[in-house]
Amino acid sequence: MTDSLHHGPPPAHESIVRNPPLPQSLAQICTQLERTLGADAACSIRLLDDDRARVGVAVAPSLPTSFAASFEGSMRCPPACTCGVALETGRFVADDDAIASARSRGGCRRCERIAIAAGIVSCWAMPVLSEAGSVLGVLSVHHRVLRRPTRADETAMLDTCRAIGFAIQRDAIAHRLSQDGEYHRLVINHLHEGVVVQTPAGVVLACNPSAQRILREQTSLVGRHVYSIMTPAFRNDGSRMPEAEWPINRVLTSGQPVLGETIGLLFSDGAIVWIKENVVPIVAAGESKPGALLISFNDVGPVRDAHQRLMHLATRDPLTGLFNRAYLLDRMHTAFDATPERRQTTTRAAVLFIDLDGFKKVNDTAGHAAGDSLLRAVADRLTRGMRRGDTLARVGGDEFVVLVHAYNEVTEIVSLCEWLLDAIAQPFQIAGSEFYLGASIGISLYPDDGNDGATLMRNADSAMFEAKERGRNRCQFFTSELRQTLLRRIRIEQLMRQALADDEFTLVYQPVVSSNNGQTVAAEALLRWNNSTLGPVSPVEFIPIAEESGLIVAIGDWVLEHACAQAAEWRRTIAPDLQMSVNLSPRQLTDDIVDKVRHCLARTGLEPAGLELEITEGVLMAENGSVFPTLSALTQLGVRITLDDFGTGYSSLSYLKRFPVQCLKIDRSFVAELTSDRDSVALTKAIIVMAHALGIEVTAEGVETPEQSAFLRAIRCDRQQGYLFGYPLLPVQWTDTLVGTRAEMQISGGDVASPPELN
Repeated sequence: MTDSLHHGPPPAHESIVRNPPLPQSLAQICTQLERTLGADAACSIRLLDDDRARVGVAVAPSLPTSFAASFEGSMRCPPACTCGVALETGRFVADDDAIASARSRGGCRRCERIAIAAGIVSCWAMPVLSEAGSVLGVLSVHHRVLRRPTRADETAMLDTCRAIGFAIQRDAIAHRLSQDGEYHRLVINHLHEGVVVQTPAGVVLACNPSAQRILREQTSLVGRHVYSIMTPAFRNDGSRMPEAEWPINRVLTSGQPVLGETIGLLFSDGAIVWIKENVVPIVAAGESKPGALLISFNDVGPVRDAHQRLMHLATRDPLTGLFNRAYLLDRMHTAFDATPERRQTTTRAAVLFIDLDGFKKVNDTAGHAAGDSLLRAVADRLTRGMRRGDTLARVGGDEFVVLVHAYNEVTEIVSLCEWLLDAIAQPFQIAGSEFYLGASIGISLYPDDGNDGATLMRNADSAMFEAKERGRNRCQFFTSELRQTLLRRIRIEQLMRQALADDEFTLVYQPVVSSNNGQTVAAEALLRWNNSTLGPVSPVEFIPIAEESGLIVAIGDWVLEHACAQAAEWRRTIAPDLQMSVNLSPRQLTDDIVDKVRHCLARTGLEPAGLELEITEGVLMAENGSVFPTLSALTQLGVRITLDDFGTGYSSLSYLKRFPVQCLKIDRSFVAELTSDRDSVALTKAIIVMAHALGIEVTAEGVETPEQSAFLRAIRCDRQQGYLFGYPLLPVQWTDTLVGTRAEMQISGGDVASPPELN
């Protein structure tokens, strides 16, 4: 249970201080809880006898007298009615229809009869526990209408159960005091709990051995000033506690007890002992001010340390020590999503989504150890710019989020972003090397851009991507235009989830020709989507969304199945040696991809040599130990592996030497500049020479002019693909084109015009 700080206990606790008979204290506690809950709540308390089999005391001040009389002295409720389940399980139980719920658990005729007579419909029950965790009784809240408890209701009941437990404890002490004094001292002296009685001025009147042990004193404390030994110095959160907040001073000021407060005691040698204490004023009959204070406490240092370690593990990122995504979402819920009375942020707030620019390159080239050190260094720098009350969290690999809890002007947010960008732009010294990074920051504002944490995070993320699109190393506020873009992305994702079932996807095929004779040797399967609501949606738009959402896996499986089936048909009918090229998403390249491909080939009847799988350089660069064996297993099946868009990433010869790649595809950006840019010419030549030296074929994409095609043939590029040879076509159109092209090739003898001389 969480610690509860009582700055001023509810009036019902006064009955504990005055120490009237236990039934009277319990009745006053019930009345106070009824006032707190309102809405026709009627409360009852039933305490078990020593044998835990019968009800010893029952009070219900707002219910008919017969209600409490029916339970007092009777057997405890069976584990069918609401109270019986709470007593049996030690858990809070809430039945909005108590009779129906009890019947569903086997029923209790006695409780049902009593509830009907009292007009009770709803019943909530919370067990009253001793400090050792044993069940002492049950607190019940009854309503004559259907009603479910709120979190605030449950918290009020929990606080009341603590007050009941303390009343029982005080009654037990009073009972002991009324018996033999020596027996009482024996009990107190053997309590594990420390007990001190002191004057309002702080002079110890009595204490037990446990108090001496916890306070690290070898001799008796009686007659000594308590503050000569230690001072209450720290709140539970570790912050300094002003003298006015000391529990003893608060009790003397208010006349009300302070229950269950965790504080840190500072000793003269600098040691700190953490205790959980109750401080209760002792008021003599006829007096209005306390003549003494009763303090009971336990050493909670080891438990507190263990709890804090667990909280740190649960809320902190293990690499950087920053808060993690789970803690950030919880803070956002408290700040934005909670009910108005519990919401912490009622003014303006901002969410800053930070994504590092250039980190992936460092991580891939310098190694993961250097990448981890770099992330820790980034976290340290970002921390220096945080204000008190703001939250900085690491939410992904190189992604951070700042929750700015309050600001006055938007210029404050801009200034913070500029500081963050400048801090990240400064060089990092890691393991003797210097690294440079940038950052893209997306900003969403509360309440302008959203009223809940999920919306604000999503909008800040969208703004961050827009910052990257606009050149990186900048900040971008969320705008109405971005909102429309985001809404369309969400809509596309929703409709795409149904697109497979509605058969809205189709495949078109673009020819790949041999540079030697212009003959079609392969076809690349390209995905198209025509939605009944949106109409045709560009792959440039929907494929990234499919990647982010994970839908690409199911869509990719569909593409593989249909492309293989089409290739098998064409190889049987018109093109025996035709290869089918299918793009694989990085998300598809998992442990089961080999089995998927094997089963797909078996179902469709396509020979493995007829399938070519295209992957991007990013797949190789993100190698996590499973990519190489997966690609090797696919190659062993007889499937070709092609590296798509070669030259656009961080190309490396080591990748080509290490991984089983049979073909490279030169990106269209190089081909487009072959006739106008010397660098593109030099790079294209170098790629082809390098690939051939490694026994790898080369395909050029985006060939649109005869001049480009002729040049590629001249520098010995093996294959070509582009609009010069054909646009992506539906299967029927592609079949007609392929048959016609082959007929022309047979008539012309397969000759292709020689390329022009190269100077």
